[in-house]
Amino acid sequence: RFNENPSLSAASVAAACVAGNRDAVQAFLATELHGVHAKVGEKGWEPLLYVCYSCLLRDPEYRPRLVETARWLLENGADPNAAWINADGNNEPEPCLYGATGVNDCPQLAALLLDASANPSDNESLYHAAELPTWDCLKLLLDHGAHVAHGNGLARLLDREEPEWVRLFVSYAKSPADLPPVIPHALR
Repeated sequence: RFNENPSLSAASVAAACVAGNRDAVQAFLATELHGVHAKVGEKGWEPLLYVCYSCLLRDPEYRPRLVETARWLLENGADPNAAWINADGNNEPEPCLYGATGVNDCPQLAALLLDASANPSDNESLYHAAELPTWDCLKLLLDHGAHVAHGNGLARLLDREEPEWVRLFVSYAKSPADLPPVIPHALR
């Protein structure tokens, strides 16, 4: 719809973030009291969350714009660990990195967030990166220090029956003690 009606992407800061309209984001946040940390839009999220969870990240036309909008937000102090609380998921935080990796499979955005100190062991990203069609995001998380023993990423990989992915994951363990106890799950 943004292509059909470009003015929609400038209707609000949340819409500008979702569409990757960096100029509109800059204009809105120049007048916003709390800037890049403001709780905006219908969901009351920080602007970076709207970028990271935008379904338009899957569209090759929008992806570069969204990545550049995220870059600008991060350069201007956005929190790479910003999260929204999932009331339907035991009130667990859903961080930016999960939106970039597990939801949208965007290694470019994931790399930006990780380089800005996003936590690769955030209880969501590693597990959901194990579900993606390529291991680009999974490898990025592991390269940036995601703990293999943290969460159930290895168990999720075992569900896929992808031995190459399991080998990759296990290769990041510093010792056998770093691996979670998944033998019963693997046998199941």
